[in-house]
Order: sequence, then structure tokens, then C-alpha cells
Amino acid sequence: MKKEDKKVMSLKRVAFFTEVIPGITFFIYGINLKLLSNIITTLLAVIILPLMVIPYVALFKRKDKDDEASKLHIIKAGAISGILLELVITVIWILYILKIFWEFSIGVCAPFLLSMYMFVHGLLFIHYEKDGDC
Repeated sequence: MKKEDKKVMSLKRVAFFTEVIPGITFFIYGINLKLLSNIITTLLAVIILPLMVIPYVALFKRKDKDDEASKLHIIKAGAISGILLELVITVIWILYILKIFWEFSIGVCAPFLLSMYMFVHGLLFIHYEKDGDC
């Protein structure tokens, strides 16, 4: 491996840093919204802060060029995670209409829904890139 090849990030690593890490960050943020303890909230805020910077650092690093297969993998991962998100939202709304969830706030659910979408999208892309099939 050449010296300059070590500085180039693979597409799987870029997906991990730009999709999976923010998914984890939004999940922690969602938990942070539900907590009332100032100590735990402060601790989680300290954990969230560096996690918010990592995706932007990864975006400015040199990375492998997208080929046709990787573009197809991104589209496929986005489609499947979008369908999963639609399914979860539909189930939540049906339960809300049936009055199973008496108190429903989209503001509380939004970080978890965004977290799920980003996390699943990143993991599916990494899986498809590893397997190499569409």
C-alpha cells in the first residue's frame, strides 16, 4: 500500500462516520430529551459534542471515488431504510389513532426516527459494499 493510499478513506468508513455515528448521536440526543437529571444530561451533552463533529471531519477527508455499484448501494440502502421509516411512522400513527399512545409528541419521537433512518442506512450501505451485490 502506498503512503498516499493510507490517507484515502474507503466508502464504508465514510458511511460509518457520516451515517452511523450521527444515528448514534441522535439516539443519545433523544434519550437526553427524556431525562430530567442535570448531571446525566450534562454528561450526555459532553458525549454528544464530539460525536457531532466527526461526520464533518469525515466529509473533508479524501475518499474513494464513487463507482456505479456504490451509487446503487447508496440508493438501495436509502430505499430500504426509507420504507422502514415509513412503516414505523405508520404504526405509530395507527397506535395514536387507536388511543394506545395517549400522549404522543413528534418532537420526542423525531430524534429516534432520524436516528433509526441514519443508522439503518449506514449499516445497510456498509453491508452491501462488503457483499458487493445489489
